[in-house]
Amino acid sequence: TRETLCFAWRKTRLYQFDNLAHSRDALLLKRKARLYQFDNLAHSRDALRLKRKTRLYQFDNLTHSRDALINNYKDCI
Repeated sequence: TRETLCFAWRKTRLYQFDNLAHSRDALLLKRKARLYQFDNLAHSRDALRLKRKTRLYQFDNLTHSRDALINNYKDCI
């Protein structure tokens, strides 16, 4: 009957709307995941910078300790 067809059509539209809502949610989740990935990349980039800075400090400390050894050696001469 016509009422059954109308009801089925309405139900189909609701499912389509529901699918659209789900796909929109999926896009939002995908965007969020991308943001988290970007955030993780930013953190790892910062971590690399800190690691580089630490290496520079270590290198600087090595230079200082070498200079101190040279100065001590000069004092001995």
